[in-house]
Order: sequence, then C-alpha cells, then structure tokens
Amino acid sequence: LLIPQPSFFAALIIETAKFAKYGAKLVLVARGERVHELAARLKESTEVIGVQADVSKKVEMEKLAKTVIDTFGTIELP
Repeated sequence: LLIPQPSFFAALIIETAKFAKYGAKLVLVARGERVHELAARLKESTEVIGVQADVSKKVEMEKLAKTVIDTFGTIELP
C-alpha cells in the first residue's frame, strides 16, 4: 500500500494500523523527513518502509518503485 504525504501524523498512524491488521506491507512516501519516524512507529505491527520523495518528480518516483520492488518484490495498488 502506497500512502503519499503522511502529514497528518496521528491520523495516519491510526489509518495505517488498519491496513497492517490485514497484513498489508506499507510504503509511506512524503517529501519531509517525518516519514521515517512514522514508518519506525509502525514497524512493530507490520512490514513498512518510509521513503522521502516528491511524487511530482518522475525521477524520484522511478527510485521509489525500485526501492519498493527491491524491498517487497512487487508493487500492489488497492
């Protein structure tokens, strides 16, 4: 599950925990560094990575895709 712009920090922890409950592997994406903090908080309940990237930039999205495939083997969108 790709969740762009995790700026609503507390609400996202709650919402992403719902996906984790069903075994989803999560990829959190944001321009800011807080994405890594949120990912660290969720690691206890699911497989998750935080990637700092700007989704409006093609080069960064290509790097994101490579990171996701290298980490999880595939990309699945709901």
